Amino acid sequence: MSFQNFIIQHQDKPYTTIYQSSKGGTIVCEEKASKYIYKYKSGEKFLRLQVDGGLISDQNTLKCDYLLLNYTKINKITHYHSIFIELKGSDLTHACEQILATIESLNNNLKGSILHARIVLSKVPKPNVQLNKLKEQFVKKYQCTLFYQSRLIEEESDKNGYPSHSRYKGN
Repeated sequence: MSFQNFIIQHQDKPYTTIYQSSKGGTIVCEEKASKYIYKYKSGEKFLRLQVDGGLISDQNTLKCDYLLLNYTKINKITHYHSIFIELKGSDLTHACEQILATIESLNNNLKGSILHARIVLSKVPKPNVQLNKLKEQFVKKYQCTLFYQSRLIEEESDKNGYPSHSRYKGN
């Protein structure tokens, strides 16, 4: 299934929220002490899918909390971005595993999309060797950007539709 068909198939589901405004707006994903905020611009279209308990309801399957799908036309070219979001306590390694499992599960549906992973932790993570291997897998296997931070990540699109790294807050 193509990215466009994936959007069409899921846009009317109860676990999906559509964001589109001529003025832009804000998308919030929040759980306990972790919060992800995305400020979108005029002309951008987003679907926010609740993955855990929505898109993927199997309790025995690793999955992230949310998936933002962005499809934006820039200079007559449509750009597709998929932002996987995990809101977590302090287990950064497990959060990475959840996002990687979700990417693996949905990868065929997201072909042509640029992948991004965002993890918001309620506590500062402890670095470990396994985490470095997981980070490499994001880049090598999926060409996926990964950013994590405690408490809050606030982003917006840059001029090419990529999530901007200039508005990270927290720690």
